[in-house]
Amino acid sequence: MVESALDGVEFVVANTDAQAIANSRAMRRIQLGNTLTQGLGAGSRPEVGAAAAEESLEDIREALSNAHMVFITAGMGGG
Repeated sequence: MVESALDGVEFVVANTDAQAIANSRAMRRIQLGNTLTQGLGAGSRPEVGAAAAEESLEDIREALSNAHMVFITAGMGGG
């Protein structure tokens, strides 16, 4: 979808896994829990994923602050 260059649409990727973020074509990237996970992912531990999101809450809020509508697509890579 990113390649479609939809007018007025901003794609944002958020992940605990730095490699997955690097492979994304989204222009806006949020490294979740950078201090907690050090970019290595949540290791199939949902509690680590939740804590990583909490750590990055301000980045998430900033990325979505001017959005009129948000669609969330999730691929639970194990964490």
